[in-house]
Amino acid sequence: MVPAGRINELSVTFDGKLRLVTGTTLEVKRAFRWLDKNHCERFDTVAGKPTLTRQHTLSDDGRTWTGVYSDTDAHGQVIRHVRVYDRH
Repeated sequence: MVPAGRINELSVTFDGKLRLVTGTTLEVKRAFRWLDKNHCERFDTVAGKPTLTRQHTLSDDGRTWTGVYSDTDAHGQVIRHVRVYDRH
């Protein structure tokens, strides 16, 4: 969780290695990696426990970005959702 008025910063390298996210009150680490030219993945941990996985797909024409998310809430329940963004 990022406190109000604080900035969450992270330099992203798509190598699959977990890196510490600065500016948070928790020990959040995040990893990014490309699966192929149109697919990438993000993986988060908090205090060493997996909390989030996100897989993103960019369409071949570059006009649609789709995210499939699997998050774990504070009660340990898994929440899955899909987001689709279109460029107009």
